[in-house]
Formats: sequence, structure tokens, C-alpha cells
Amino acid sequence: MFKAFTPLIPAFAILSACSGGVGGAGQLSNGDPIAGSVIGEMPSGRTIVEVASPAGWTCQSILTDQAGNGVSVTVPMTCSDGQTGTMILTMNNVQKTLYSSFRLNNGLTGQISFAFSPT
Repeated sequence: MFKAFTPLIPAFAILSACSGGVGGAGQLSNGDPIAGSVIGEMPSGRTIVEVASPAGWTCQSILTDQAGNGVSVTVPMTCSDGQTGTMILTMNNVQKTLYSSFRLNNGLTGQISFAFSPT
């Protein structure tokens, strides 16, 4: 009988290996589009997730923990306009997509998907 084996690959380690970062796109709860990027820093292992609104504000989260496939990680956000919030990141190694959902302290929420292909 065939027994499938799926290792939990440290997803953010894979993202950290991507040179130049990974871009993403999504939408805010008010209907505005939003863009983002995921940048891995070597050798520190930190992963920086940034979001940018067409209104001019940007927010950033810094992830220091690794996460496996399907594992969600919650990180704080700080924004250029003084807002703060929380971002939940979930990696899907099968689809090679990082999903981000966030809520700012002003009530605004948003979602971004980051699709990548490791080199």
C-alpha cells in the first residue's frame, strides 16, 4: 500500500530564499485595492511583509518565526500613518501561495495573496 509523506517545509525559509522579494495584490474592506511584498532577509531569517495603499500609507510586519504548510502565524503591524494592527499569515506550500489577512486599529481590514515560485 502506498503511504503519502508530506514534510512540513519551513515556508518562510523558502520565501527568504527568493531574491528580490515576492509581490502580492488584494483588497481592503472599503473596496480599495492594496499591494504588498514579502522580502526575506538572509542570514537573519527575518521575513518582512509590507502592504501599501493607493491612499499613500504603508504598513509593515516582521516575522521571525518559521511556519509550515497550513500553519497560521499572527504578527503585529505598524503603519506610516500611525495606525497599528495585526496580520495573520498562512502558507500553502501546495499552491505556493502566502495568504495575509489583517485588521488595523481604525477598523479597516484587508487581504492579500502572494504567489511565488522558488528558484
